[in-house]
Amino acid sequence: MRHMIVLSALVPMLLGACSRDDDTNAAGFKPPINILRTDLIAGFDRRFDRLDRNRNGTVELSEVTPERLARTRRLDTDNDGKITRDEYKSAQLAHFDRTDANHDGTLTTPERDAAKLLNR
Repeated sequence: MRHMIVLSALVPMLLGACSRDDDTNAAGFKPPINILRTDLIAGFDRRFDRLDRNRNGTVELSEVTPERLARTRRLDTDNDGKITRDEYKSAQLAHFDRTDANHDGTLTTPERDAAKLLNR
């Protein structure tokens, strides 16, 4: 019985030590994330629809936040002031293909990090 009392007092202390919120063991750690080209394609419509706030089938520059305006303008390949679904898909696939260094259809964390260094 005495062991049960001691054990019941120790368990909360041990659990508390295991669930620290200060990230001391994970300083700077980013888990690797792989993005498949097929997953990118599957999510096009959902992402485009989120950008098309007025639901008219195109993304007008007035729908874009000021922080994303310059990047969004580059998607407008015919310079008509709006991004069609096809312009959006083409730009996303081209970016994926440029970043996928070994062209295996999977974008890895190291490939994305390398592309960020090149775009600085």
